[in-house]
Amino acid sequence: MSDSARVSLHASAEIPAPADRVWELIQDWAGMLGWWLPADRGGLEGAELIGCERLGTPGAVPRTRRMLLGDGTAVEETITYQNDETRRIHYLKADDRTITGYAATMYVDELPPGGCAVHVSSSFDVRSPAERAAGLARLEAVYAAMLRGYREYFAGPAEDVAPARPRDGETEASAPCSEPSVVIITGIQAAGKTTVGRLLAQALPRAAFIDGDVLARMVLSGSEEMTPTPSGEAVRQLHLRYAQAAALADSFHGAGLTAVLADNLYGRDLVALVDLLASRPVIAVVLAPSDGEVIRREQARGTRAYRAWMEGADLAEAVAQFRGYLAETPSVGLWLDSTDLTPAATVQAVVNSGWYEGRVR
Repeated sequence: MSDSARVSLHASAEIPAPADRVWELIQDWAGMLGWWLPADRGGLEGAELIGCERLGTPGAVPRTRRMLLGDGTAVEETITYQNDETRRIHYLKADDRTITGYAATMYVDELPPGGCAVHVSSSFDVRSPAERAAGLARLEAVYAAMLRGYREYFAGPAEDVAPARPRDGETEASAPCSEPSVVIITGIQAAGKTTVGRLLAQALPRAAFIDGDVLARMVLSGSEEMTPTPSGEAVRQLHLRYAQAAALADSFHGAGLTAVLADNLYGRDLVALVDLLASRPVIAVVLAPSDGEVIRREQARGTRAYRAWMEGADLAEAVAQFRGYLAETPSVGLWLDSTDLTPAATVQAVVNSGWYEGRVR
């Protein structure tokens, strides 16, 4: 590399979903909260993304997204060209204290059999040649987090999930899962709650997905995280999150949609959340893969979900602590040993059995 402050960068990744579906997600320019991962699930380190708003008309060019970060800063990116036939956009990012003149192209290539590849190429200047390495590393991390978010969003394609098998006296159309419901999915960290919850919502006829992690990030100042010895305020915020999740689930259900809610619910908190819901029916699913499988998944995704439980302990000991929380949870709903199941196979098990064995209201 020369001493010039001009930098060019390219990144790409294969995504396990049809090109048109991935393109639809990408060109939904202000929909980032649906797929952007928090740092503890493999997303970008640093200030968290806590909001994303669109400036301009949907589908229009130009249009801008304003990303709101937890440290109070805002980042704007503007689409200047979009071609839906070639699945290509050009966009610009507003200058910041390190990077100026940022221009990028993102496009989606179709791959057999039914997958695709997402590519992003950019060029930009750094304000000082001394900042070149840091600027390059930062954008590499951004692209890696973005592509990881796309992959996880589409992990285990929903097309692999078949309709529920009708039981005696039922038709496919009259199966309970075809009616609006509330489905609660819990389990320890790295059990697959978010992935399975999102896939389940995609597989059902009309459904919305509620991510407890997203609700937690809505507290912009004064946020306190749960730890092995949480503060009173952390516990109050956790219970506030549960209350807001229940209210949102009831709202979706009242509009005729199934609400799929994924969160950490252990001990009496699972029953307490069920009691907050006015909707019926309520289905509870507890994902319970083995400790070894949880450790494998956590190491593979490279997140920091267990970091607060690893002070003076290793990952296996931290997982064992969460297993203890799960052991205190009442044996209600459908408990699934998903050790040997793919995300799609886990969703299939929920579709087939959840409304029969997992109904708690």
